[in-house]
Amino acid sequence: MNDTSTMTRRKAGKPFTPIDYAMLSELCGLMCTGEECASILGVSYDTLSRALKRDHGLTFPEFFRRHSVPALV
Repeated sequence: MNDTSTMTRRKAGKPFTPIDYAMLSELCGLMCTGEECASILGVSYDTLSRALKRDHGLTFPEFFRRHSVPALV
């Protein structure tokens, strides 16, 4: 006889790992690879790729191209 409209529901699964995108942008500017960036940020490359897709709608190579341009100057 529980009324679910008054109960709050919790999301299942592990919470998202926060990614420091400012640091990631600087690492791309230093021409670090995706694996190196992920290692420095303390996540796996797969987690980094999923977070970029979720938060920015970009793959790592797309993000890298956009943020590595200052290093080429």
